[in-house]
Amino acid sequence: MGFFKPKIQTKLIMAFLIMGFIPMILSTLIVVKINWRREDSRIKERIAEASRKAMELIRDYQSRASQQAKLSIEDPEFRKKYKLEELSEIKPIVRPGMGKPTVIWVPGRIAEMDYQKEDGETTQVIHLIEVFESKSLAASSILPVRSHGRIIGNLIVAFLLERHFTEHLENMTGVNMVRIDPEPFLTERRALDDIHFTDRIKEKVLKEKKDYYEERALLRGEPYKALYKPLLGLDGNVTGVIFFGVPRKHTFESVVGAKSFWIWLILFGIFMAAALGYTMARRISRRINLFAEAARLVADGNLDQEIRVKSKDEIGELSSAFNLMTGRLRQMRELEEELRRKDRLAALGELSAGVAHEVRNPLGIIKNSAQVLQDKFKDKDTKSRELSKFIIEEVDRLNKVVTNFLDFARPQKPNLTGRKIAPIISRALELMQSEILKRKIKVANKHEDNLPPVLADEELLAQVFLNIISNAIQAMPDGGRLMVSSKSGAGSYKDLVEISFTDTGCGIPAQDLDKIFNPFFSNKEGGVGLGLSIVHKIVESHGGKISVHSRVGEGTTFTIHLKGNLCQLKS
Repeated sequence: MGFFKPKIQTKLIMAFLIMGFIPMILSTLIVVKINWRREDSRIKERIAEASRKAMELIRDYQSRASQQAKLSIEDPEFRKKYKLEELSEIKPIVRPGMGKPTVIWVPGRIAEMDYQKEDGETTQVIHLIEVFESKSLAASSILPVRSHGRIIGNLIVAFLLERHFTEHLENMTGVNMVRIDPEPFLTERRALDDIHFTDRIKEKVLKEKKDYYEERALLRGEPYKALYKPLLGLDGNVTGVIFFGVPRKHTFESVVGAKSFWIWLILFGIFMAAALGYTMARRISRRINLFAEAARLVADGNLDQEIRVKSKDEIGELSSAFNLMTGRLRQMRELEEELRRKDRLAALGELSAGVAHEVRNPLGIIKNSAQVLQDKFKDKDTKSRELSKFIIEEVDRLNKVVTNFLDFARPQKPNLTGRKIAPIISRALELMQSEILKRKIKVANKHEDNLPPVLADEELLAQVFLNIISNAIQAMPDGGRLMVSSKSGAGSYKDLVEISFTDTGCGIPAQDLDKIFNPFFSNKEGGVGLGLSIVHKIVESHGGKISVHSRVGEGTTFTIHLKGNLCQLKS
């Protein structure tokens, strides 16, 4: 039932079936019609070629018959052997052999012949002659035989158009042939039991004496495309007919005319249209589903979604718009978080001012009282003196926390001057050298040549670098590698100086990356959670930006972008 749900994929498949199947069938009909006509034209040409070769062979027979007739009449031995002057009846005097003619003697004059016109020359005809008690068509030559100036008879030399004649031409042309005697036409009977003649064929062939092409001729009950070729005799009438045919079952027409062909064609068309529709619809719906899934993730708060579609169509434009939207949403979220952080800091600043004032005064009184007690027990109670010392140390530690808290909460006003980055970083690394050696950490400190100075407060910037380096060292308790570099920014930061700190430590969980700059957030045991918050605030006070990228188990990279010394940059 899922297939019939009103999904866009189902609708697209149905659209392809409707829009693709009908043109496919129509185009197939057009192609079939064109090929049908071409095939019919080729069959006509084959039959016409077979007819031409048959007539060439008949003319060759007649020419050979004419030559043999002349040679026989002029040969005294031939006349003497067969006693032509004494023969008084029609008689075949030479029986035919393979590829040889029959020679027939006809005494007296032949009524149809105009001897005066022929002037003794041979006449070439298609003749219906009676040989061996059967009539047969023959390509013949008739020559009058004279004795003492008068015609005593006629010598007919004939090549019978029998089975070997048609078989020879069939092998030569590939077209079926049947010789048809005309006598049954004249008596309104069928010529042969296996050939059917229509009135149209009789009209064209017998009366008009023309070639006739029939699309649906019948031979032995089988349909043919056929040509009926009339053969004219001595009197100018049709003496015989030759049937040239190609079975329709061997033609393109019979294939495409079969019911099974169209059934398979329709099934094939449906299958192809459905397959094409499914492929295209799946491709489109898959992209739409990709957008739907990405939109759901965005709605759940995951804005790190990007759809990559390499196409220049509407789907490609939609993916670009979607990616632009998620990029803007990420910027808005960052701005919102920044505003929220600033609101918290503002409220915290107001709170810290009052709390610090209220806490510092009691801390001062407690410290002074502890110092008095310590002086009082200087030479007497050792244990009381140690307790007084502990009180003073804890008060100092608490006072330091309050001081850091005030430093974080109060507005920072850095003294910005042009400073080189490399010396400040080197000094921070020197201060942390003992810890670096203790943890067996390898340091790579690389800086781009001719790097312009940055507008910075050296002391505050050193505090930033120290804090980040300290965190990197703590993230690599078993050793590792710390890479520090500075270079000109790229892309949207091309006018800034980029400073990177990359460690190979434990990394920061993805769910904590958005919280590490929040005050009092820390995933370290005993951590206060103000270090990175102070770093973020100092960088912001310099008009710069700080970002972090991290993978658990691979390491963390802090990247800071600071403004360059504009005066020096212009010079």
